[in-house]
Amino acid sequence: MDNSVTFIKIYEFADKNQFAWEKTEYLENVSLRKFVTVEKRAKQKLSSSYVPLPSNEVFARSLLHGLGLQGNTSEFYKSRDNADKQVQLPVMEVKTSEGDLWPVLVLDHHGVLYCCLPLVENIYEGRKPSLLTLPSVSVGFSVLLSLTNFTGPVYSTMKEASMPKCYEIESFITLSMPFGQPSDTEWQTVYDLQTVQNEPTSKMDHKQPAWKPHNYKGKSTLNISISEYVRSVQFDQPWFQDVTEVFGNVIVKAMMEGVETDVILSLSHVQPGHQLQLESLILHPCVQASVLDVDTNSSERPGMAKKLRFSPPLHEFVLCQYKVKYNKLAPIIGVYKVRGEQTVEFLLQLKLLEGVRNAFDTCEVLLPFLHRGVIQRHEVRASQGNVKEGDNRNCLIWSLGNKFSSKTLEASLMGTIYFECTPCPQSYGESFLKGGSAYVQVKFKCVDYTISGCVIDPKNIQVNPPHKPKISAERFVSSTDFKIWNCFGDVPFSSVR
Repeated sequence: MDNSVTFIKIYEFADKNQFAWEKTEYLENVSLRKFVTVEKRAKQKLSSSYVPLPSNEVFARSLLHGLGLQGNTSEFYKSRDNADKQVQLPVMEVKTSEGDLWPVLVLDHHGVLYCCLPLVENIYEGRKPSLLTLPSVSVGFSVLLSLTNFTGPVYSTMKEASMPKCYEIESFITLSMPFGQPSDTEWQTVYDLQTVQNEPTSKMDHKQPAWKPHNYKGKSTLNISISEYVRSVQFDQPWFQDVTEVFGNVIVKAMMEGVETDVILSLSHVQPGHQLQLESLILHPCVQASVLDVDTNSSERPGMAKKLRFSPPLHEFVLCQYKVKYNKLAPIIGVYKVRGEQTVEFLLQLKLLEGVRNAFDTCEVLLPFLHRGVIQRHEVRASQGNVKEGDNRNCLIWSLGNKFSSKTLEASLMGTIYFECTPCPQSYGESFLKGGSAYVQVKFKCVDYTISGCVIDPKNIQVNPPHKPKISAERFVSSTDFKIWNCFGDVPFSSVR
């Protein structure tokens, strides 16, 4: 299966906050790269089904039309808006006078559109196959993500001095994908090849790793961070099941001399004798899978630790990602009760799950009321912490402090909110809030703690060839998309028990 990319296009919005709906001039071509070698291969493989690439102007117009960013967006176009149209975002089909281009990958990053067309050698009629079965699409997606990370955030225009890397895009594409064949999608590695001169190496029995294109000279340091995230949705309704997921990653930054420097570390449970409940472990390419194994020091209790051996690059990278096999209640359990329209009475009860560390770096609750209007005044009573209105006066923010009550592990907030008659404008993501629909979002961070118990002991880290880098290891857990829904209102989900 070929993973070539036919072209790379980067477009800039003239104003990323306001689209000029009646004009096409607001899209400016920043960078365009076509690969003739891939085009010739496409002609050979696709034969009569081959669709030539249109001019840049024609492609831009077709792309905008397909994205609904051109002309009158309220007008119905069957080819674009039909209900039975197959949707495979971020992949789309761009229609031209010569035929349809597919699969065109499109990413919008800080007001800039990044596009590429991977080469798919098979011909598909009718409904397209799953994107997961097309390796070239996955590679193309990685290419675009690498470009977005390389260019960084975009401000009002890419011509500003804040975007100096725009002038290096051509060189970046040449190094990362010569002749349209992606060879390295790790942007930091490619950037190092651009900016750092290759240092002469001596007495090397093995070639330089692809992820470490140059040597480092200086004080050796090794920084390791375990980051875990909790996603939860709670209803307190008999026909909906609460869902809690825990996932995490290990981030490493190793600045150490030597080409063949290896690091061996173990992911173990903070309590000796307990087994880590990790699944779906995804490893960085620098990890030597042959030595990824279960620590079998104890025949009675196998699987106490996961040992990883790797040759680290010089930049910060994700060593591994994992999902925790979690079948308990959420770390913070909540019940939310809301009644009323213009005058709303509510009660929020929270309880810290027993066994969870009762010490937070931050812990606050956001109570949005975007579809009810501007808050005129509120009368609330909190068992701890303090409450304030949000900047737009459409939500309350409850800061609980650094811990729950040590006696009950509980906290509560109740009160009455009076709203003005003028509703607040809702964002697209909040347009599902109707009638009694309401939720709270819990945001917390706890340092030196993980839900899974995963820990790395700096004393057990081995470095070869032997030397003593300065090692720091930290861990934390934080919430992400942690919501508790009103048990008296509707829930915008179709799944039930």
